[in-house]
Amino acid sequence: MSLTRQYFKYVSQNIFGLLGTSCYILADTYFISQAAGTDGVALLNLCLPIYNFIFAIGSMLGLGAATRYACLLYTSDAADEEDSVDSGGRRIIKKRKRKKTKKTRVLTVL
Repeated sequence: MSLTRQYFKYVSQNIFGLLGTSCYILADTYFISQAAGTDGVALLNLCLPIYNFIFAIGSMLGLGAATRYACLLYTSDAADEEDSVDSGGRRIIKKRKRKKTKKTRVLTVL
């Protein structure tokens, strides 16, 4: 996949997500104006910056954590094996099987 096509794929997903959030806010404003009138809309407009701040912090933490996870996954030992990359260059993580060890129990009689 070309870099331009991949870029527009991810940008369009973000744009549609933000459009969905905007439609939610518009619908919320309409119903609050019908139920509470101008005082309700004024209160909603005072609360929207707080909502945007919380949304921004959540997005920042979520995207940062996902990026960090991807970077650590990419550099892990499991990702460096030859058979962990498919023909498209994507990483495939396979769980390593643990060797079963026999546990012996020691009985003591007092």
